[in-house]
Amino acid sequence: MIARYYKAFTLVELIIVIAVLAILVAISAAGMTQYLQGARDSGRETNITAITDALEKYYAKNGEYPNCSQMTQSASNLSSLLDINTDIVTSPKSGGANAIICSSLSSSSGDNYSYVGDNCQGNEQCLGWTMQYKKEKDGSIVTFKSRNNGSIATSGTTQLTLTVDSPSQISLSWIKVPNATNYRVERSTSSTMSSPTTSTVQGLSTSASGLISGKRYYFRVTPYVGADIGKSATGNEVTSIAPPSGTVSAAVNLVNGDAQVTVSASGVTCASGTTLQYALGISSGRVRTSDSSAVVYGSWTTTSSQTSNAFQGKNYIASAKARCQGSDATSSEVVATSTPNVTRSIIAPASPVYGGDVSWAAGYRYLMQYSKFTTYCPADTWVADSTIGLYRNGATSRRPTTGYYNTTSTLDDPYVRYLGWDVGEYAETVTYYASYACKTDFTTSSRSNEGGGAVNVSVYCESARRSGSANPRCDDQGRDVNSLPLGP
Repeated sequence: MIARYYKAFTLVELIIVIAVLAILVAISAAGMTQYLQGARDSGRETNITAITDALEKYYAKNGEYPNCSQMTQSASNLSSLLDINTDIVTSPKSGGANAIICSSLSSSSGDNYSYVGDNCQGNEQCLGWTMQYKKEKDGSIVTFKSRNNGSIATSGTTQLTLTVDSPSQISLSWIKVPNATNYRVERSTSSTMSSPTTSTVQGLSTSASGLISGKRYYFRVTPYVGADIGKSATGNEVTSIAPPSGTVSAAVNLVNGDAQVTVSASGVTCASGTTLQYALGISSGRVRTSDSSAVVYGSWTTTSSQTSNAFQGKNYIASAKARCQGSDATSSEVVATSTPNVTRSIIAPASPVYGGDVSWAAGYRYLMQYSKFTTYCPADTWVADSTIGLYRNGATSRRPTTGYYNTTSTLDDPYVRYLGWDVGEYAETVTYYASYACKTDFTTSSRSNEGGGAVNVSVYCESARRSGSANPRCDDQGRDVNSLPLGP
């Protein structure tokens, strides 16, 4: 047998081999780390690209980008909002949570995606944004910009709402314009917005006070941020007017010898800057209680009284309305609670004129031919108590020596029955009077002058009738007044 001996590695050689292997392992590990970092960075790049594409689609649909609150909600909610997969909004080291934050990244930032909008870091919608992620491989920050960087001038017009609170105040409210930080509010009494009163408001509402009642005011609200000015919204409204204070009262009186009726109003006042106006009303005049009592109002004027003609026997009802008039508006009306009335009296009518015979024969009946009483009553009135009165001259036992008597004769039955006198009397003179009054349901005149309607009638007894056996006889013994024949 032949023994063979091999030469072993020396210690130095072993050390060198180990060192070389260590270097090779280190080089391999570093390469693997860089590879893995690069792979994760590629994933971040892919996610950011998908998110930015989704944001542009969102803008195309809504005309704006999501705000910070929307972008930092849960991964599932955000993926639903942007219509992307949930894992796209996560980062390799976010543990499945939404990796988006609303602040810029720095070298010390964690594994997040930055979403920074233009003045929309709260609940305002964005018109532009910047997104970032930090490369794990070299710590550099990669930035993405939105394709749209609109200004508030193109982000829509705020909708202005005006509300009248009182006669001196109007409230304004509007819808927020994305990215607007301030709103310029202008007020003017001119539709051209000349010489406006201007204020700056950061919120979404304000009020204009110290205004004039019943006046129209024009408003313009303009959103802006810095020098970026948005579209204005305009509107106008009229302040209200309080109705007259106090209680309006109406009065009615006859004037100018009762030939006219006057209605007047009082008792109310209007606020400063407005004008008190009245509408005075009076009925057309009633003669019967069943007639219409409706009041007819005149035009609105500043005059507190009104006069019109009044007619005999008519009853007039008055009323009044009041309101306050501004330059551009009118208050509600107040109406008098009472409706006073007045009646013009009827003047005593003229005496009727007699046109019949003045020589009668006893024992007959005669027609008292007076002119019609109604000829002398005022228009729309009628005769009241129209009778023919009798005043006899001559001593008899049938009638007193003197006296006034109402007979049964009226305008409707104007016959007078003369039965004669006592036995043995053959002639006498009788004075007849005709008098009457005019009336309506509201008043009656005094009677006409009796003396003016007097007529003397000579009554004689025919010789053939002076005997008690004659038919008819002259005296009234046993005679029926309704059976007397017409006189000759």
